[in-house]
Amino acid sequence: MKLYNEFISLLIELLHSVRAAPLPHPEPGYSPNGWRWLTLVTLFVCFTLSPCLPAYADALPTLGPDKGLSRQDERELGRLFKLQVLNRYHLIEDPEINLYLDQLEQRIRAGTELEAEQLNLFLVADPSLNAFAGPDGQIGLHSGLVMAARSESELAGVVSHETAHISQHHLTRMLSFQRSQSLPTTVALITGLLLGGQIGAATLLTTRAALVDQRLKYTRSFEAEADAIGLQLMAKAGFNPQGMVGFFRRLEQEGRLQSERIPEYLRTHPLTENRISEIEDRISGYRSEGETSSRLFGLIRARLIATQSSSEEESVAFFRAKRSSGNSAEKEVARYGLASALNHYGHYSEAVTVLDELLDQSPDEPLFITARARVDLAAGRMDQAISRLREYSDHTQSPAILFYLAEALLAIGRPAEARSEIRKLIRIKPQWPANYKILAGAEGALGKQMEATRAQAEYHILRGSLEEALELLKRARRLAKDNFYALSGIEARIQELVEIYTPDKRME
Repeated sequence: MKLYNEFISLLIELLHSVRAAPLPHPEPGYSPNGWRWLTLVTLFVCFTLSPCLPAYADALPTLGPDKGLSRQDERELGRLFKLQVLNRYHLIEDPEINLYLDQLEQRIRAGTELEAEQLNLFLVADPSLNAFAGPDGQIGLHSGLVMAARSESELAGVVSHETAHISQHHLTRMLSFQRSQSLPTTVALITGLLLGGQIGAATLLTTRAALVDQRLKYTRSFEAEADAIGLQLMAKAGFNPQGMVGFFRRLEQEGRLQSERIPEYLRTHPLTENRISEIEDRISGYRSEGETSSRLFGLIRARLIATQSSSEEESVAFFRAKRSSGNSAEKEVARYGLASALNHYGHYSEAVTVLDELLDQSPDEPLFITARARVDLAAGRMDQAISRLREYSDHTQSPAILFYLAEALLAIGRPAEARSEIRKLIRIKPQWPANYKILAGAEGALGKQMEATRAQAEYHILRGSLEEALELLKRARRLAKDNFYALSGIEARIQELVEIYTPDKRME
């Protein structure tokens, strides 16, 4: 126990020692803080970065005064986690996909005691089937997993499982579990975390990106608990719990059939026959009711398949084959997917034909409206796109419509109107980074350099790039000059970031 406590104390001290030093540049290979930064990232990645160990902690075990992981420490680890994710993956910032994920997250979170700011569900572009839960409530989904889900209840099963890992504080409990392990086991843990040694599955810290190539695995008890809590969350949210076991069963079968290409999710979330049987036993206690899939899920999944598939032939051919078969709902999804694929690959005329058919049947469907406008935007018909979007934005506050309208207005050289629309969207969805890119562009086009710089800072804050954000805020502070109101806001934002992320760091 003494060795364990000393290790945890070292983790906290390292975190604070790195804070006291200049913040490192996030680019791979740049390490002004030497071994302390490398060690912290090693500790952080080994405990949190998928596909190493998708887990969460809001507090380490109590070890006496000032030994716990504070909320500030947790948020700092969350920021570092997001940086590492963005170094490795491309973040999908599609407003309609993100809106769907926001709604799914809210629906599942309602069954927990977690607040909205304690969860952040996001999507990265990667064809593998995986999901991960990181520090500060970060839940990431690979696009391949969403595309592989055959129903919304299957996707909800994965998200509920990851949410359970967060709500049950499994990283904290994993660390606590080490108290009962033998000395060699504890030493192996410390060696692996600090030096990139081996613990179970080998952990390898790459020298340039500080990313884990092989991964640790959750204990079976944590996986079982996440399954049990996840099923409860699914039922409370109105999803059919059969979705979880159906998806897991399919993954397990695929893993057996393709031993050399095991789905990534099975590497980070080991499935056994006993575990699946336990899930099936638990499901017997639930009514086999609840929503299996929604129209919106089908459309969003089709959008992903259309834009994330490996080739035009694969994407377009897939939806052409499906648009004339199945029931009316399935045909609608196939036609929307086909239109999205055609637009993505530059076949605008045919995309317009398909979308106009969809709009004739569902003239008020926001996904069809924005898809039609996106075709016009891609084809250079800016005025038509703006007219279409403006017509619907006048009587709806659809976030996606506001986003595309602001984007189109900026592209056509009407920055004042673009700024007005994107500000409306920021009031609704302040957590979307892409909003601030548009705002920065609009402010810059209007000659408002201080305002543009502040917007750029907010973009970097939401992506976890704190160093860039602080530099931009300092630049904005210089640009503000004698503008007392602006200076006050900038100073307050700087101090907020310093207090949240780097309490030992002081601005010049």
